Amino acid sequence: MITTARIKTNVIFNAGGTLAGFVLQFGLLIILARLLSISDYAGYLMAAAIIGVAEMISDFGTRVWAMKHFALPHSSSKVMRLAIESKIIFSLIGGVLLSVIPIRTVGLLILFLSFLIAITQPNTDPLLWNLRGKERLDLEAVIVLAWKALVTLSLAAAAFLGYSLAVLLTLWLISNILRIAFELRLPMTPSLQIQGDAGAGEVGLRGVTKVICQVFPIGVSMFLMNIYSRMGVFVLDRIGTALNVAVYGTAFNLAWSLSFIATSITLAYFPRLSQSLQECNTAKTMTILDKKIKMITAVYLVVCLGVIVLGPLIVPMLYGKGLTEAGMVMVLLAPGLYLWCINFALKFTLNAMGRNWSDTFSVVVGILVFFAAFWSLRQTNLPQAAAAAWGLGEFGAFAIKMVALKYFCSKAISLTLILITNIILISTVLIRYTLSA
Repeated sequence: MITTARIKTNVIFNAGGTLAGFVLQFGLLIILARLLSISDYAGYLMAAAIIGVAEMISDFGTRVWAMKHFALPHSSSKVMRLAIESKIIFSLIGGVLLSVIPIRTVGLLILFLSFLIAITQPNTDPLLWNLRGKERLDLEAVIVLAWKALVTLSLAAAAFLGYSLAVLLTLWLISNILRIAFELRLPMTPSLQIQGDAGAGEVGLRGVTKVICQVFPIGVSMFLMNIYSRMGVFVLDRIGTALNVAVYGTAFNLAWSLSFIATSITLAYFPRLSQSLQECNTAKTMTILDKKIKMITAVYLVVCLGVIVLGPLIVPMLYGKGLTEAGMVMVLLAPGLYLWCINFALKFTLNAMGRNWSDTFSVVVGILVFFAAFWSLRQTNLPQAAAAAWGLGEFGAFAIKMVALKYFCSKAISLTLILITNIILISTVLIRYTLSA
């Protein structure tokens, strides 16, 4: 049984580890922005965006299926085998898709290295999925933090020594391989070897096919979400300059990194949410959803207000005058950051309920709203137009998700809090933007 103490421990460890990881990533971006040329720095940001999308293709929702099954009683080593086999199939498909996508900022070698990094990232690691399902986010946090420290030190040293972007990405890949090698030596890893026990269903081609069919709707939804989250970088890569990509990419990476608390809260509550839905306990499910929303709202009202007020002051000091504009782009991203955190929590709720196509439709609406908004604002500053369009797209996705969850909306206080918080953030953005103009 999942206890409140375990949930708090998971949130604290996961959020603490991710916060430390954010500090490392924040420092790495500062170092790379100052040591690399604008073209190489933009190439690194583009590679990071590609890795984020390729990560999602690599498992295509299998992580949600695996976490759910690892969290249930009597889960077995068959879950691990099915998860790995499904991941291999999706990774191969993802490699083919990435090879035909036209990207200007990076070449074929960088694209290939980005793909290899993506399929070995922590989020695509079945060994870590098992830890999440078994409520060991504390152990996962320690492993991932050590890995992030290794990546940060390696890339910073390589940039300081003047090595190329390809060398930096190769060091990133090596760090991933070393992390996996360590995980394989954990005491709990031998228990995941295939022993022919019952639990997750059939193995072999038929079992993998069933898993793929189950996770496909989740995968479509999460893939589109990742594409959408990085839409600004991809659009600016096609119609903007390397400086546009560097400015927007810097601001977005900083804003995106701040979402770690929402991720920790959502992951900590996911096993309990899965169990309450399996028990058909509507009251318990509503309570869990309401608590998640209130907790995220309380945290991100403060976080986003801090971004709006301090972003334009701090970013130029850290990244230099060449990326001064990234501070104002962060201001415009703040309302979208808050809505993304809410949408992430709602996404996992819809996934657990089996309403994956509703979630997918919400993301499609968000993408359409993004393009409509960006098209109308494109004559202004391109990075700022992309930031504003991202927030409007997140609101469109949020509206569709709330319609899909109307069954759980009898507790209107969460919806009211979300709308009031967003009004406060948008008003503060308008005031900050007016004062800076």
